[in-house]
Amino acid sequence: MVISMAVAIYAPALAIEQITGINRMTTTGLLYLVCIFYSTMGGLKGVLWTDVLQAGIMLASLIAISWKGIADMGGLGVVWERAANGGRIEFTNFNPDPRIRHTVWSSIVGGYFFTMPFYATSQIQIQRYLSVPNISSCRKALLVNLIGIVIIVGLTFFIGLVIFAKYHNCDPLTLEIIEKPDQLLPAFAAETSKGVPGLLGLFIAGLTAASLSSLSSGLTALASITTYDYVNKLFPHLSDSKLSLISKMNTLVLGLVSYSFVFAIENMGNILQMLSSFVGILSGPIFGLFTLGMFIPWANSKGVALGLLTSFPVMIVFTIGTQLNLSNMTDQKLPLSTDGCDVSNYTYSSTTSSFNLLDKEISTTGTDCDDSSILVELLSVSYMWYSTIGCFTMFILGSIYSIIIDRLYPKNIRSVDAVCFSPPILTLWYRIFSKETMTLWIKEKVTILGSENGELHRKDPFDFNKFDDYGSTLQ
Repeated sequence: MVISMAVAIYAPALAIEQITGINRMTTTGLLYLVCIFYSTMGGLKGVLWTDVLQAGIMLASLIAISWKGIADMGGLGVVWERAANGGRIEFTNFNPDPRIRHTVWSSIVGGYFFTMPFYATSQIQIQRYLSVPNISSCRKALLVNLIGIVIIVGLTFFIGLVIFAKYHNCDPLTLEIIEKPDQLLPAFAAETSKGVPGLLGLFIAGLTAASLSSLSSGLTALASITTYDYVNKLFPHLSDSKLSLISKMNTLVLGLVSYSFVFAIENMGNILQMLSSFVGILSGPIFGLFTLGMFIPWANSKGVALGLLTSFPVMIVFTIGTQLNLSNMTDQKLPLSTDGCDVSNYTYSSTTSSFNLLDKEISTTGTDCDDSSILVELLSVSYMWYSTIGCFTMFILGSIYSIIIDRLYPKNIRSVDAVCFSPPILTLWYRIFSKETMTLWIKEKVTILGSENGELHRKDPFDFNKFDDYGSTLQ
């Protein structure tokens, strides 16, 4: 989480530098300073209300920039036609090769395992779930979140098409006008906003809002974890006022620690691929841990711990190996053009190398790794699958280790409350294994206090028709 916060701040700072010329490290420092201040003083309530305002600013900036870009090019039809002619409209690539960066499978399956850790295991989201009064309100909040995410993510994808349509025959990256692909959007915004007072300022505000929102959410979540899961347990007699003060101090310290990672991120490559790598290393195995606990009745703490200790190094080696072997992998970037550029207006550091890129035919439906080593082929897996690999590595290894430990130490097998498992999966296990076997893993009788119509009552954990609303307390 500390690293992802640094990425969330660095990406907008890079864009702001492209537009205003302000050094990216200066921008990140100022953003961290502002965010640490209001996160420390306002707490979760302050962060939630600023998030609402920041989401509105982000949405307004995306709509304004995309609308102006479409208007400059002559309409939506022109944008779509240029994108289609350039091979940027691709909805039906069902190639199962995991080395291809973007396919239907990597987008749906890989995207699911990339996104789910944020919603199912991240303290940022869990803290928000716990801030509402009941599970019904939580579901409504998630529905609103779904609508907002679809709109914002859809707009970002669409702006990508608009940017390509703008530079379809004069790519600024090939001409070395910009240094990184992550600077395409700010370059487009700076050029598109000419003649419209305030539009560029709105875009910069949207970037700033996005970074502040991500950082403040992470800081409050981490401060809550360190204060109440560690400090409060070590010192249970501390008063609420002292815990509040410690929480604010934790926010400050964690903010400074996260800021230190910005210096490492500055020397890394593409931001989206970098973030996916971090998610694969950390969030993927952690999501596998939670899935293992919900689905596998014989999972035990030692097996899970060994699974994590194995999964993290595997994913670290995998990710680092991918970075070290980039030069040996097939380049899957789509072809770019500078045919429409007025080259007299630009300065090149190497004109030959820039234009040689245009003569290279690049396949977008497959990779050419037949002559490569097995290691290179393995490391060529698309970054979209990193989190999936991490999740399944943890799930499989954790299950195997748990079985081995149960065999070695049968007297140490501990049963778990049925409420901790996914009801449909638990029903399946009861049909596969005998009741005697299941009683080794599952407590047949557990008391759950639930609430219906404001009254407390007991529920049968094996009556799966009642596994909808808990608001529950285990007793």
